[in-house]
Amino acid sequence: MSKIAVVFPGIGYHADKPLLYYSCKLASKHGYEIVKVKYPELKVHLKDVKAAQLREFFNECFKSTQEALKPVKMSEEDDVLFISKSIGTAVAAGFASSLNAKVRHIYFTPLARTFSFIKPDSDAIAFNGTNDTWADWKHIRELCAKTGIPLHTVRGGNHSLETGKILEDIANLHRIIKEVEVFISGKDHSIYTIPVRNQDGTFGSLREYRDKVLLIVNTATGCGFTPQYEFLEKIFRKYKKEGFEVLDFPCDQFDKQAPGTNKEIQAFCTSRYDTTFPRYGKIYVNGERAEELFEFLKSKQGFKGFGNKTKEAKYMAAKLAAEHPDYETTDDIKWNFTKFLVDRDGCVVKRYEPTDSLEELEEDIRQEVQKTK
Repeated sequence: MSKIAVVFPGIGYHADKPLLYYSCKLASKHGYEIVKVKYPELKVHLKDVKAAQLREFFNECFKSTQEALKPVKMSEEDDVLFISKSIGTAVAAGFASSLNAKVRHIYFTPLARTFSFIKPDSDAIAFNGTNDTWADWKHIRELCAKTGIPLHTVRGGNHSLETGKILEDIANLHRIIKEVEVFISGKDHSIYTIPVRNQDGTFGSLREYRDKVLLIVNTATGCGFTPQYEFLEKIFRKYKKEGFEVLDFPCDQFDKQAPGTNKEIQAFCTSRYDTTFPRYGKIYVNGERAEELFEFLKSKQGFKGFGNKTKEAKYMAAKLAAEHPDYETTDDIKWNFTKFLVDRDGCVVKRYEPTDSLEELEEDIRQEVQKTK
């Protein structure tokens, strides 16, 4: 299988800098031949570049890219991957639009201009920072949502996706490169593309929830935690106008506490707790029959224990220790009403066990929905 990865650097961000360097290493690991594009020399200092000069420089970069890549027969490659940074994202997107070949893209800190070349539902992934002075991150988020590109945002990240806090930058780089490898390997598990089971047995996706804060919960109608439906409905109504959704996935896997059909569960929840948030079909969350969505959620946020010392937490810990002595060593869902908080970029930011404080959960939701105001 013939695979090629073309690297489009940014102005002053060459291929040996961290984001591009490690992406190239991963591409090479997965069998890609690496080609690095070089641009003409920028005649003014980066900080002094004006909009007109940037447009002119883009045109020069585009022409030099066309000339440099002429010998490469993209249409004959089995897999073409473009890895780009800043102005390179516009060059890469523009060049790809002129090709008779399918191209996958990794966009680091894309510019608004980049999206003028991108077709909807492109096979791509993007990264930006909330303190990027070259591209407004909210605007980039909107453009990614319109084109269907999963966006990963670094809070406090600048145009190099750095915050100035060394340890935090290392952790962010680790997270970014992990996402890059998932994409390069072809096993892209964006939460919005994972199939989810509807109440009528058909499958859909979570695409309609792009740009919203989500709380995904596995529920049961006959559990000691079932009254948490009241809390879920309360916070859903409270924050819905701010772009918040509760997504309910009934599960009968724990002591068979969610009996009945999907229609019966829906009727119980609406009549007993007056719930109005979306409810999906009954599923498995652990084992061979586990739904892909919950496998994804568990892979992003593993089990960290029953942190508080409440009566319920002590009971759950003792119950699980007696039934499953190794329960602390796995990331499986431990019980009904485990919750995952997902930010507007589709990142799973936190996991909550059923015994965790609902007040703390609401505060986390409040902070998350306000981050993007």
